[in-house]
Amino acid sequence: MCSKAPKRLSYSTSESIDYRFACTVAEKNCGTSYTREVMEMINIPHFMILDQYIEKTKNSVLLKKEKAAKPENKKRRVELKAKRSQLRNVKENAEGSTYQSNMSLFDASDNVEKCIKTIPGPYLQFDTQELEYAVVFFDLETGGLDSKTRDILQVCMKFENLQFDAFLTPTKAIDPQATKINGLSREQKQLFLNGQEVQTVSKKVAYLTLLDYFKKINKKCILVAHNCGFDSLRLVLALQEVSLLEESKKWIHGFADSLALFREKYPERKSNFKLTTLAQDFLSMSDNGVHDARYDVEMLQKLSITYLDFDSIINSIKTVDEVTLKIQVNENVKNLLISYAPLNNLLSKGMQKRLCEAGISYYNIVETYKKLGVEKTILLLRKDINGKATVIKKQSIIDSITEHLSSLYDVENEMGIENET
Repeated sequence: MCSKAPKRLSYSTSESIDYRFACTVAEKNCGTSYTREVMEMINIPHFMILDQYIEKTKNSVLLKKEKAAKPENKKRRVELKAKRSQLRNVKENAEGSTYQSNMSLFDASDNVEKCIKTIPGPYLQFDTQELEYAVVFFDLETGGLDSKTRDILQVCMKFENLQFDAFLTPTKAIDPQATKINGLSREQKQLFLNGQEVQTVSKKVAYLTLLDYFKKINKKCILVAHNCGFDSLRLVLALQEVSLLEESKKWIHGFADSLALFREKYPERKSNFKLTTLAQDFLSMSDNGVHDARYDVEMLQKLSITYLDFDSIINSIKTVDEVTLKIQVNENVKNLLISYAPLNNLLSKGMQKRLCEAGISYYNIVETYKKLGVEKTILLLRKDINGKATVIKKQSIIDSITEHLSSLYDVENEMGIENET
């Protein structure tokens, strides 16, 4: 099969993979002569060079069989197999199993036990004992902003005095800017926090243990984070990646953003809504340990319980399905943004993104202009609701787009007339 579909090439997404499998089976059962037989069956002429190739491979297979059947070669195979087995046993005795099915499920068992622990001392929590929901505060530390090229490196959650805290084994490079902020760096597969190595677990193990944490709480959880839009997207993507999202929905009621809630409650501040700034201003907490997820969660818990109310949190939640939909919208926006290259000089990236979020690509605009004219194009760009524009509100931007389309369409018409002439 390696000769028909080598691993370094992807044939699995093409129709040819079925034929490649069929050729593999045919060659195993019939030898290379299957090619000539198939060609004869469908009346395709073949040349003498094919006959020579079939004869050559047939002789080569016979020689290999004869050589393999000799006693000295059989003895040699047994000796090599025994050596390989002995070497594997020596390595496993020295460093444990290095390869076996599902081995990641059983690694770092001591680290897994340390992920969930009860924090001693007094704690703050909303009075939700009689309610069906639990408010769980959480924070993530990542290797960078891009969800596709950077890992989640630390997950911390806290409900009352029950804490989940896990460092994840890094599999991707860490952005130097992220290291400056959170102090996390990577050496091979080891993770370091401010130069000190920390014990890590694999992604699958970490999120399986997180489910155990939710089960210990034994209530539907409202996960609260500061700037939750970032953390919720990353967490849902990670759960999708390890195929645990559906199981997680049984325990996660939704996500709430403390940043948005503080902005709504204290509009007079206008800015300075960073978690550390709020903790210093409201609680006189120092910023030592900032961007360690454990310390951030502790600050968030104290701030939220002291200055926010449970009703505002529960009224602001976004469900897991809403977050999943947002991920899909973001992916669509990325794809649609590519089409706006011709308007880079006319529209800012923010305006292009707003059009994409409304599901409007550059090709939609061009086709609407060509087929339906200027007025329909303006309606498309404005996307009025109750007489008010919801996408592009400035007439000057709409005018610049229609002028661009007009010049483009006129040029195409002139070229068409010249070709007809």
